[in-house]
Amino acid sequence: MTRGGVWPLPHSISYDTFNHTINPGQFHFTSKIGACDVIDEAIARYQKIAFPLYNPASYSDLPPTLTTLSISVTKGCDTTYPQLEMDESYTLLVDKGKGIATLAASEVWGALRGLETFSQLIYQPARNQDVMSQNKMNVLHWHIVDGESFPYTSAKYPNMSLLAFITIDPKMSCSMTE
Repeated sequence: MTRGGVWPLPHSISYDTFNHTINPGQFHFTSKIGACDVIDEAIARYQKIAFPLYNPASYSDLPPTLTTLSISVTKGCDTTYPQLEMDESYTLLVDKGKGIATLAASEVWGALRGLETFSQLIYQPARNQDVMSQNKMNVLHWHIVDGESFPYTSAKYPNMSLLAFITIDPKMSCSMTE
């Protein structure tokens, strides 16, 4: 069997030849951040992504070698919108002796990227995978208008429309009332 990889490829990665066994019924995602909706919701989401077909009877005799993914974020739970300057870096270490994987990130956005990488490392035979999410292409790409210009004005982000197109004719853009 060949080994798959994570995508996009991290800055650096090293694999061991040891394969862990995970019993979904005994595996826990833990957060050292405290109350943080972004991380709590991501943990719930990735629990389903990592173990979508969990059947307790299938794993009853399976002794797990990996039981926990412990998540820590240095800067705490910052839920502001992502910015260009945000730090999406993370370190994911799997300790084969302790049965614990640790995910460390500076910001919550790095922890989310690390959770996605962790989910890609779990072997899932014959499973349909959400390729867009796994390739971290989860940015909204929406054609709000069909024109090449951007004749949309946003009340919340007015600079978005001001900087997005050149107004040649005032009739070519939409006002807030339209």
